[in-house]
Parts: sequence; C-alpha cells; structure tokens
Amino acid sequence: MEFYSFRFGDLKVAQADPASPKLIAAEMSFGFKAPDAPAVQAIELTVHVPHDETKTVAETQRQAYAAAQALLRAAAGYAGSKSCEALSEETEKNRAFVVKAS
Repeated sequence: MEFYSFRFGDLKVAQADPASPKLIAAEMSFGFKAPDAPAVQAIELTVHVPHDETKTVAETQRQAYAAAQALLRAAAGYAGSKSCEALSEETEKNRAFVVKAS
C-alpha cells in the first residue's frame, strides 16, 4: 500500500470525572491506496494525551502523533499474529466489552 493522506480531526478536552486529570482526545486519520483498489483505505483513531494549557496546538498534535505511532505499531504487531476470531475471543475473556451476536 502507498501513503495517500493524513489529517488531524478534532482535539477535545475530555475528563472522566472531576477527580481525574483532563486529557486531550486527539482524532486523526491515515489514508492508503492499494494499486488494485479504486478506493482509499483509511484508519481513523483517537488517542488521549495529558491536557496541558501551556502547550500550543502544534505541540499537542506532535505528542498525540507520537502516541498514535506507538498505538499503530502495537496494533500492527499484535493483530499480525492473531486471527480476528482469536482477537474476539481474547476480548471476551478480558471483558473489554461484550460482543453479542444478533
């Protein structure tokens, strides 16, 4: 696949509750084009970085991009070694969320 596009989406301040620290939820998307596919394949993700009012938007974006790089590396390595069924089973065991068949 060949790189096609990258962009930042929204940067939103998020806080689970008043006792927890504020975070920035940074949205971004990556597009790639395969030679044999007419449509761009996209990955959209959200990462969370600490909220720091002293940082510029560009600094926050750089920090979020570094977090996205780490996440994508981990995801590629982990997903590359598992089937989607194995990942679904592991998710159920971890109770990360419940997948129910309709």
